[in-house]
Amino acid sequence: MTGPGEPSAIPAAGPRLAAVFVTHDTREDVLAALDAVAADPERPGDLEVVVVDAGSCDGTVAAVRDRADGNRVLALANTGFGRGANAG
Repeated sequence: MTGPGEPSAIPAAGPRLAAVFVTHDTREDVLAALDAVAADPERPGDLEVVVVDAGSCDGTVAAVRDRADGNRVLALANTGFGRGANAG
């Protein structure tokens, strides 16, 4: 246990890492990026991939959800890149 002013210990499993893709009507680009991440032999085992869709009309949300690689999808209204990145 740590006291005030002492750094907290990092869990033995290490911190989780997330890759956040913010998109708006770029289905094919996002799918290509997800393919590249999935194929990366140096991808950390605990990498969480989050796709934040900002109101796309091109089927991005459905296409990402149809993949069987466990990526998380957040479908939001188009409120801008900053809010999308923060949501992810």
